[in-house]
Amino acid sequence: MRVITWNMGLADRAHRFVETHAAAWRYLLGLDPDLAFLQESFPPDWVVDEGTVVRDPFRKWGSLIFSPTLAIEHFALPGESPLSSLPNYLAFADVPLPDGMHALAASIHAPPRRAEGDILGGHDPGKLRRSVEGPKYNDAIFAGLAPLVDGRRFILAGDWNTARRQGTQRDSRAGEEFFARVREAGWHDCVWSKHPNEIRTWFGPGRLQQDDYVFCDRSLGESVDDVFVAEDAATEQDLSDHAPLIVGFGVG
Repeated sequence: MRVITWNMGLADRAHRFVETHAAAWRYLLGLDPDLAFLQESFPPDWVVDEGTVVRDPFRKWGSLIFSPTLAIEHFALPGESPLSSLPNYLAFADVPLPDGMHALAASIHAPPRRAEGDILGGHDPGKLRRSVEGPKYNDAIFAGLAPLVDGRRFILAGDWNTARRQGTQRDSRAGEEFFARVREAGWHDCVWSKHPNEIRTWFGPGRLQQDDYVFCDRSLGESVDDVFVAEDAATEQDLSDHAPLIVGFGVG
């Protein structure tokens, strides 16, 4: 089963990737995904003939889950979930896996700014934060997802807007703390399990190299057999400032 996560760049302030968005979708189909987790995307009308799309009814761009091969369905969040306060940035689906089991899938786009309000879900901001800047959206999303996926098979993929290496010692410590929380929660980092260093998925400005990740439960993590980045989508085709991150699962 091939899983792809890709921020397709429609929210770029200069609107650089609007005219090439349909070409980006064709490029995605050429990668033969079974399950695609997309952010800053808007499916062209013809995509309905290529597979199933699960998304909120956004008008310009948002997060979605797409599958040409699997009968995915919308997953309804529990009414009390703080994640429901972040529409368009998150998409959830129930996924029938090739081995006959089901998994909860979430396409994640964590805005790179401080989290406030309902998304905190009543958590103490002081305990969520990893730096003096306060809790970020990725902290709040993690806190909301942890109880939701507990005891389930799951795949959580997208643009998390954090990294282990962030250019300064202070920022890198904050990044490392995020991934320590991931490990403590029992989540499997599909890239880190195959590569002892970050692999580049971000080709825009700044010091981050990788801010796109695929996390899953430990059982699915044992089946990860391949991880790579389709860099040419960003470096040669100029379809987005992110490149697709591709993870192969040997299930089914």
